[in-house]
Amino acid sequence: MRSAFALAILALALATLELDGDPAYAQSNGVALGRPAGTATATATLYVRPTAPETTPGRVPAPTPNPLSAYWKAVDDFVESMRPGTVAFNVPNAMYVDDDAFVEMLVSQQGSVEDLKQELSEPGQQYGAEIKVARRMRADVVAATSGLQVIGLGDTEQVVGTTGKTEWQWRVHAVDVGQQQLEVSLTAIVEIDGRESNKRIDTYRRTIAVNVTTRHRVKQVLDALRDYWAVLAGLTGAVGWVIGRVSTRRTGSPPTSK
Repeated sequence: MRSAFALAILALALATLELDGDPAYAQSNGVALGRPAGTATATATLYVRPTAPETTPGRVPAPTPNPLSAYWKAVDDFVESMRPGTVAFNVPNAMYVDDDAFVEMLVSQQGSVEDLKQELSEPGQQYGAEIKVARRMRADVVAATSGLQVIGLGDTEQVVGTTGKTEWQWRVHAVDVGQQQLEVSLTAIVEIDGRESNKRIDTYRRTIAVNVTTRHRVKQVLDALRDYWAVLAGLTGAVGWVIGRVSTRRTGSPPTSK
């Protein structure tokens, strides 16, 4: 192996000596002519292999900040900073068809749940809980079944002060019998850098038994009888008309001869 390597070095040296005497080669490679013939010049070229940049073991590049993640982090911080408070509301236990009832909700940052319940003025079953309160809150009552209709009495979104109480009201109208359901919800309005988001605080679903009064039953019977008599009168008129036509044909005079 050593002799093969030595032969390769010798061949490279001879090739260099031959090219060095060539004027064209010397001119193209910047070699000055005019030196004595036979003078040999050895040329060596050093090639350096590029290497990958050094990295520190275990070091991870810092991730690019995500503006959306920062926004939701601010939302979470806002929710954590919300003040403690209480909510109380009423829902009627039972209603009659075509009757109205009222649902009232109170939110306050003062007092206990029981204290706030005593502030409710509408009849019905009372409910309450401890919640977190934002500066702006929205309250909603919607019919979860088709047998009820709900109408809001005032703004659904209001500012909640640090003193006193904030009140919402709705009118509920019963349109069908059976076990009907209301959904009561309370939402905080989160404000971050001019943008608004909704944070649902609590949702309650309550059942109202809608019954039929005697008056309503009598009305249903009268309506049914009225429809029955209307149909019967129409049939009687039609039968009378048919009988009259048949009688006319039977009693009609025969044609006279000239």
